[in-house]
Amino acid sequence: MKDFRNRDRDYRDREHREKERDREFRDRDRDLRERDRDRERDLRDRDRDRDLRERDRDRDRDRDLRDRDRDRDYLRDRDRDRYEQNDNKNESDEGGEDSYSYFEENEEFDKNKDFNKQKALKKKFEKNEEERVRPSSVILLRGIHPNNSVETITDHLKVYGPLEKIKFVKDRVTGEQKGIAFAEFVLLEDAVAFREAYAKNNYKALIDGALLQIEYSKQAAKKNAKQPKPGTEFRDWLCPLCQKSNFARRIECYSCHAPKPENPEFCTVVIEEKEVPSPVLVLRGLDVHTTEDTIRRIFAVYGTLRDIRLIKDRGAQTSRGFCFVEYYTNEAIINDIEML
Repeated sequence: MKDFRNRDRDYRDREHREKERDREFRDRDRDLRERDRDRERDLRDRDRDRDLRERDRDRDRDRDLRDRDRDRDYLRDRDRDRYEQNDNKNESDEGGEDSYSYFEENEEFDKNKDFNKQKALKKKFEKNEEERVRPSSVILLRGIHPNNSVETITDHLKVYGPLEKIKFVKDRVTGEQKGIAFAEFVLLEDAVAFREAYAKNNYKALIDGALLQIEYSKQAAKKNAKQPKPGTEFRDWLCPLCQKSNFARRIECYSCHAPKPENPEFCTVVIEEKEVPSPVLVLRGLDVHTTEDTIRRIFAVYGTLRDIRLIKDRGAQTSRGFCFVEYYTNEAIINDIEML
């Protein structure tokens, strides 16, 4: 009897498991059908959108073609009418002074346009020429051959005065010389003397078998014009009424608007170069395991620290070997350098 009950219970459990499995299969089939239905709907929507885009594109292209043809026909008809009117006018006037054809008008317009273009190019050339001949302590050398010796060119330049530095421009990929060099003299007078020495040869020098073109550097000339060197004097003038100092370019006082006299009293302002230490120190050659706490503990002895910026690698978050230490005062920097 007990075995019979166990067999019935096993049979019911087996039926229950089969029903659960059938329900799972039905659910899976329903999910597959829904997924297929959604995919088909998406494909239909995509095809419909593509058809709409193509139809709009074709319609816009056709409209542009019609507009272009209409404009072309209009211009052709207008030119034909003008040509016929000018021919009739020329026939009636028998080639008099008032005969002025449409094509002659266009030709004169083209001439004026070319004239304005040439005028603009001439103005630009004059501006470049003015910048090119503006004195500068940096000399630009063109036409250097790759076989020319750097030492020979440097020795030739040192005859006219000491050099601050000389830089030969090279290609970044191949490392070969590009035929250009920048030579900076210590004194402006030496650079001017070097260039004027070859004025008779159209500012061309034969150095080490190469004919070099000598020019002033435009960038250096602009920089010198905007930022005068220390020791230069400005002839600013004093107003005789209010005794205010005015720039040399002013024609009237900025304060009382009094006109600039013919022989004004000048005031001389001398720009002196002063070296002021920066409150920021740059530390290089640090170990990869260096931290901001270590740097703060070492450099806080010399003064009050304002900020420490340790440059770290983005991925590993370790030190990249350099750091910026900022103090509140310059005296701390001086003490720090003296102690180190």
